[in-house]
Amino acid sequence: MKTILPVGLVLRRFVWALLLILLFRGYTHAQATAMLKWGNSYINLSKKAVGGPVEPGDSLEIRVNSSLAL
Repeated sequence: MKTILPVGLVLRRFVWALLLILLFRGYTHAQATAMLKWGNSYINLSKKAVGGPVEPGDSLEIRVNSSLAL
């Protein structure tokens, strides 16, 4: 036999769930809004402005950038 929940109880649970979501939404972070962002790059010092592929013996300057969003 099926039991029917009172409308007041269902409404109360919905309101509590909504309040919890609104209270804690500032503490959650998705990947798109990550607090720490970083990236890597390099410069081939041996070839400077000429460019081309990296070959054994080339001198590389490796750069790491990071940003902390508060």
